[in-house]
Amino acid sequence: MLNYLNELHQRLSLPVRYALTFAAFLLALFIRLLILPIDGGFSTVTFYPMMVVCFFLFGFGPGLLMTLMSAVTVHYIFIPPYREFGFTKNGNISLVAFLISAALIGYVILQMQAYARKAKSLADSSKKAEAFYKGVLEEQTEYIFRFLPDGSITYINESFCRFFGKHREDFIGKQWMSIVFPEDLPSVKSELSKLSSDNLIVDIENRVFASNGDLHWCRFIARGFFDVNKNLVEIQSVGRDITTRKNQEDRMRELAFHDGLTQLPNGRMLQDRLNQTLSNKKRSNHFGALMFIDLDNFKPLNDMHGHQAGDLLLIAVGRRLKGCVREGDTVARNGGDEFVVLINKLEGDEKASIAQAGIIAEKVRLTLASPYQISIEQGQKTIEHDCTASIGVAVFSGKARNTEIILSLADLAMYKAKDAGRNQVKFSATVI
Repeated sequence: MLNYLNELHQRLSLPVRYALTFAAFLLALFIRLLILPIDGGFSTVTFYPMMVVCFFLFGFGPGLLMTLMSAVTVHYIFIPPYREFGFTKNGNISLVAFLISAALIGYVILQMQAYARKAKSLADSSKKAEAFYKGVLEEQTEYIFRFLPDGSITYINESFCRFFGKHREDFIGKQWMSIVFPEDLPSVKSELSKLSSDNLIVDIENRVFASNGDLHWCRFIARGFFDVNKNLVEIQSVGRDITTRKNQEDRMRELAFHDGLTQLPNGRMLQDRLNQTLSNKKRSNHFGALMFIDLDNFKPLNDMHGHQAGDLLLIAVGRRLKGCVREGDTVARNGGDEFVVLINKLEGDEKASIAQAGIIAEKVRLTLASPYQISIEQGQKTIEHDCTASIGVAVFSGKARNTEIILSLADLAMYKAKDAGRNQVKFSATVI
């Protein structure tokens, strides 16, 4: 209501405002004559309020007109000598005081109205800016949400709702922690704790459950907002789905450490596993064993039935090898038709460890020697193929200085098995 009255002089036309001013003047005169006699003093008692009303409601011009009409009327009717323009000292003082106070009142009212208009303009601009800002946020494909330092969510955009499959009401006022995969929550909190007035932004990657219940990787850029006292007021987080990128990274990592055909560890991972085993052996008295395995009858299959049959045989060999060892042991493809088996831990002393390694190697040899049923040509044709293996074994302890020596000894033992007629197990003469 106050704002409406404050803007009334902008809504009414100029003639209407002057007419209303004249009506206000007549009302002030009528009330003054009604409540007190002409010589009863308080000559301006009704004119002051009307003057304020005219300045406030009708603007500067009507307010000035009201002031002049009031001054002339008061001087002519209510100041001695009555009903004539006499100039006495008291009358002049009263007239000047009225005019000065009227001018001050008018100036104050005009300044207040100007300030009110400016404040309203700023408020309107702020609302427009806020509406524009929210409109921009709503149009973004990123998942945007804001939350307080205590974790309460204050805003989410439409993309956020679609991704998580819920309505705004399901999130506003709730804790943001509920959207984070529990195992990732400690790391997310740790990153957010790094926000400060000197470090406004943190970059976080964590897992969340999407609307379909699938686990997705998301990257969130969180920005902290701080007050003049450097206290954290609010945090805005902008996220996007990076599941595809993460899967690609995992795939690249898989390719870097695994054989693309058999999915077994490759030579690079074998080196890492062997280094770890040697490191562990230095702290224990247990022995380990490394088996070099070379297929004896692989090339004829490739030559006769093509690479598809050869690839299927290699996959089958890898599967059989994994079934011969424990979960903690390593089966790796070393390239071509060569495989390596790392037995992480053998029980007993050197002699007992060699015997145990022999039992495992013989099990591997017999398993690989069983005929293979290989389906080619999209399952239209099945080949039965016999493929034995030559196996070289090197038993080692924590005294081994490096992996190259162990690999070389196992490789030499494997060639001894080849030279001895294939489909055999040979041990390195040296235990290191």
